[in-house]
Amino acid sequence: MNQEKYAEAFEALPYNSGYFMCVRLKKARPETIRKKLLEKYDTGVISVEPDLLRVAFSATPNRLIPELLENIYQACIKA
Repeated sequence: MNQEKYAEAFEALPYNSGYFMCVRLKKARPETIRKKLLEKYDTGVISVEPDLLRVAFSATPNRLIPELLENIYQACIKA
């Protein structure tokens, strides 16, 4: 989450849950990104207007979390 390149597209909001986290999108609309993630990256998230994605990382194996973050990043910069 702390990779510098991600900062241009999104930021993680503080969380203490073991199930969900939210990221605030910097430029893209959450519903647009949600649809793109599902269609092109086989990644499901929940959009929350005006600028949040809710991510259920508890359903993501640890080894796939880097791919999940990269998918969100790619969807945002190609929006």
